[in-house]
Amino acid sequence: MFLNIKNLFFIFCLISINACSILITTPASLNTDVNQWLNNNEFDEIEKALKKIDPADNRYKNINSRLDYIYSRKKYFIEHTIKTATQYQKNNNWQSALDTYNNALKKVSNDPRLMHEKSRLILERDKQVARLGKKILLLRANALISYKSIYSKLDELIPDDQSAQSDVTRYNKERLDVARQLNNCGDIAMKNKQYIQARNCYSLSNKLEPTDKKLALVTRINNELKLKTNITRNSNLLAAYHLAYKNKNYLKAKRQLTTLLSVSPKHTKAKKLLGALNAEIKQLIGKQTHQGELLYNEKKIDEALKIWQQALRLDPENKELNRLINRAEKVSKNIQNLQKHQ
Repeated sequence: MFLNIKNLFFIFCLISINACSILITTPASLNTDVNQWLNNNEFDEIEKALKKIDPADNRYKNINSRLDYIYSRKKYFIEHTIKTATQYQKNNNWQSALDTYNNALKKVSNDPRLMHEKSRLILERDKQVARLGKKILLLRANALISYKSIYSKLDELIPDDQSAQSDVTRYNKERLDVARQLNNCGDIAMKNKQYIQARNCYSLSNKLEPTDKKLALVTRINNELKLKTNITRNSNLLAAYHLAYKNKNYLKAKRQLTTLLSVSPKHTKAKKLLGALNAEIKQLIGKQTHQGELLYNEKKIDEALKIWQQALRLDPENKELNRLINRAEKVSKNIQNLQKHQ
C-alpha cells in the first residue's frame, strides 16, 4: 500500500514541527509572527525568520518595508536595557542589573553593546566584592590582634582547663589562617606594585604570626615608599622652581631649590640650578646697585631708593645695599624736612 503526497507531508510535520512550520510559512503568517515577536522584544526570532525568506520575493514586500522600523525598535530596546540596568546599578541593585542584561541577551543574543555593558557591570561588581573582602580581612586581623594578649594570658592562667584550651586552640587556628591570607594579600599587592596595601597586609600578618621574613618585607617596602615620596616631592619642588623662575620670581625660585636640598642634599641637578641662580641674582643685584648709584648721583634719591630696595629683597643680608639704603633714607628724610620748613 502506497502513501500519497498528502500523507507523506503530514508524517514529515509530525517528525519535524519546525521544518513543517518553515514549509507552510506564508507572508500573512510571518507578519503575524513578527508582530508577536515585536511585542515580546524577541529580535533573534525575527532575524532568524527574515534569513529564511528571499528579499526579492514580492510576496514579502510588506515585511521588507518594515525592516527600518524593526531595527529602530531593536536599537531602542538595547538602549532602554542599558539605561534600566545602569539605574539598578546606581541604586546598588546589582543582581537586578545583571538579570536585566541576561534577559535582554536571550532576545538579542551576542549584541556587542549589551555584552560589553554586562562585562563592565560584572567587572565593577567584582572589584567592589574584592574591596569588601579586603576590608573584612583587615577588620578580622585587627580584632584577632586585639585578642592576642587576652588568649595568651588565658593560656597561662588555666593551661589544664579543657574548655579554655579549646577556645585558645580555635583562636590560634583562626589567627594563623588570617595571617596566611594577609601574607597572600601582601604578595598580590607587591606584584601589582600596590606598596601601601602590601605593607599593611604584611604588617598585620607579622603581628598575628611574627617572622623575620615579614619584618624584612615591611622594612623594604617602607624604604621604597620613602624613596618614592622623595622622588615625587623633589619633582614637585623642581616644577615649582621652573615656574617661579619663568615668572622672574627669583626669591621664590631660590626657596624651592633650598627646600629641595635641605631634604636631598646630594641632589646634583638642584645644586647646579641653585649655583646658576645665585650667579644670576648676584649679577642682577650688581646691575640694580649701579643703576641706583647713577640715579642717586643725579639727585633722584627716591628712585634710587626704590631700585635698591628691590635688589635687597633678593639678598636681604647684602651689607652694601643696606648701607646705600640707610644713607638714601636719611637724605630723603632730610629733604622732606627742609621742604616742610620752607
